[in-house]
Amino acid sequence: MFIGESVFCYATVGAKDSAQEPPNAAPRWKFLGDDAALSETIKEAGQVLLVCVSQTSLDLVKPPFAEVVLRATVVQTVKGTHKLGDRITIRFSTDSLPIDETARAKFIEDAATKNLGSLKLAFLQGARSDDYGSEWLYVPAFDPDMLSFVTKNSR
Repeated sequence: MFIGESVFCYATVGAKDSAQEPPNAAPRWKFLGDDAALSETIKEAGQVLLVCVSQTSLDLVKPPFAEVVLRATVVQTVKGTHKLGDRITIRFSTDSLPIDETARAKFIEDAATKNLGSLKLAFLQGARSDDYGSEWLYVPAFDPDMLSFVTKNSR
């Protein structure tokens, strides 16, 4: 199922110093956890990339389950062997598709619109590839503070 295609990105890549979080705040990097957890994720990843999503589609659709397929272009390699302009595919499972066909179509359209042209950091396992399997949480939306942290901690 084709959901959209684009060759442009909506955000500008930049990094800034981040402020300290209050002690009782939610984890700094949301689902990726605190600084120590994100540092461990960086260590375990074979490829850490900033990508621009050009297309979103679904495979193996069996509501509420499906495989989300992001087609993207590498904008920056933080860790790994990819080069600027490499085209990659990132796949992850979802269990959030609405059962109702009309609601599902709207959900898919909204997700495609949201992803089209968006920047995402991808923490991918293994050696260089054109096609990666991942968990959705390892493909967060671009955050300048996170990119700065990842860049500093990937050396």
